Amino acid sequence: MLAEHVAIARRFQRSIRLDSDLACVDALQGFVCQRSAADGLLAMAGQIAETTQRAFTWTGPYGGGKSSLAVALAGLLGPKGAVRTAAVTALGSDIAQRLLQTFQPSRDGWLIVPIVGRRGDPVADIAVGLEQARRRGEALRGRQRGGVKSGRDLLERLSYEAAERPRDGVLLVIDELGKFLEGAAGEGGDIYFF
Repeated sequence: MLAEHVAIARRFQRSIRLDSDLACVDALQGFVCQRSAADGLLAMAGQIAETTQRAFTWTGPYGGGKSSLAVALAGLLGPKGAVRTAAVTALGSDIAQRLLQTFQPSRDGWLIVPIVGRRGDPVADIAVGLEQARRRGEALRGRQRGGVKSGRDLLERLSYEAAERPRDGVLLVIDELGKFLEGAAGEGGDIYFF
């Protein structure tokens, strides 16, 4: 029991930053996937497999592990390698295998687009994040694309990227979404995009 407590305490000595910790094995070391989080992931996977539901909001208290869970899910769906292996360990073999069976990521994995919300333009930030994710790693996928002009353009670009990956998909994770909403509310921006 004491060893388990020490492992958990080590894990929570630093917070997770979604965009910089995404492909980092160390970010998954010591992560404990609580039963409620595992149930939420499996329910979400079931909705994706059995319905047309594709957008989900995770809520919980500050420090509750939402970002860590997002890093684990992204690691599981991302390219095969050390990060996926660490994600299997972090989520637990049973849960991970059930998720892998539902999502069936290829060796290349899903396109993972991590965004951290701020008081700014979410459409512009997501467009930049999508381009960075698309061109990340060894296989730069084509030439750089121009900027998007509207939320509709961004949605079309996301749909295009998903269609380009018929075996995989695109996982857009927005951490701290509330900051985008606060910025829009304070500056009279349009949140209809969400």
